[in-house]
This record gives sequence, structure tokens and C-alpha cells, in this order.
Amino acid sequence: MKKIVAILALAAATSAFADTGIEYEVGTQRGTSAPNIDGAKVRENYVTVTPHTDFGSFGVGLKLEGSRDQTAGANLSNLMELQVEHAVFSVGPVSTSLKVGLGRQFNQSSGTGANGDFNYYMIQPQAKYAFNDAFAGTVSYRYRTAFHNSTDNLYFESNTAKVGVEYAVNKHYELGLRWVDKFGAQEHAKGVEAGVNYNF
Repeated sequence: MKKIVAILALAAATSAFADTGIEYEVGTQRGTSAPNIDGAKVRENYVTVTPHTDFGSFGVGLKLEGSRDQTAGANLSNLMELQVEHAVFSVGPVSTSLKVGLGRQFNQSSGTGANGDFNYYMIQPQAKYAFNDAFAGTVSYRYRTAFHNSTDNLYFESNTAKVGVEYAVNKHYELGLRWVDKFGAQEHAKGVEAGVNYNF
């Protein structure tokens, strides 16, 4: 917790020298077909908070997420992920970026496989098309897997594709709505995600 507070304090302190903000997201996903963990079409709800700071074409952020399956006795799952993003190129209304991250999933269990805690890395290319000064379309793909090499990676490896729209209300607030398709060796789920990005 002390480390998280220190990072948030650093982000606030550097706001005078860089673009600093906080992004909030809420989403829900439901298993659609096999393969799914435990063979069930389970719905998962999640909330994320990501303070971030941009330095020119680079940006850093700390993603904090809490999620839970809507099944009896399901544990609360949390993750903390350090992200670095780089603006790759921008041509006319099209802009692209690449995000990489290191994180840890906390599943509140001492078990192994899908129930255990694990460290992971992720890579996420994304693109945006600006229709005008306010509206934009977005698409992204996220790949995540655990560091250790074992059969448990079937649980940890996931692919997440998102397609959505963003609306800049003003220079401080930006709203987003996205369709989410998450798939991997042990699950396949689809859902929706809404977000608010606030820049100081």
C-alpha cells in the first residue's frame, strides 16, 4: 500500500510538467461457449483505476483492478500492473500506440492453476481514428501470460480484443464505451466496458 501511495503522490507532483490523469473503468463479461473454466458460462464484473502520467510520446500508469465471478463462494480477484505506453505514429486522423506491462494477479487463494497468484507480462497494441475533435473510434488487442513456463499457463494466458468509441466532453473529461472479447485456452467471454478518463 505504501508503494501505491508513493506512486500516486509522484504522479500528482509531476502534473505541472506532464499530462497527468486517472482512468476509471467498469465492465462485465459472460462466458459464451466452451472452453470455459469449470465448463460454466460465468459472468464476471470488474472495476479498474489507472493513474497515469505522459511525458511526450511516452506514458506510465499503474492499473489496479478488482473482479469477481458471479458464482457462489467465488473469491475476489485483484491485480496490480505497471504500464509503459509509447505513441508509435500519427498520420492524419489515425494514431497508434504500444503498451507493455508487468503485473501480479492476486486470487486470494494458496492453490495452483487458475486459483493461485501469479506474476505476468502483457503487450497491447492499439489504434485510434478521430472522426472529429470530439469523437473517435478505438481498437486494441491485449496478450497476457505468466512468467513461469508450465501447464498452468493454460489458465494464465489470455487474449482480449476491444472495439469502441470515445467522446471528449472537454479538455478534462473523456468518456469511452467498448465491446470486449476475451479468449484463451480455458475461457471465452464477451461483454461491455465503460470508462471515464480525467486529466488534471
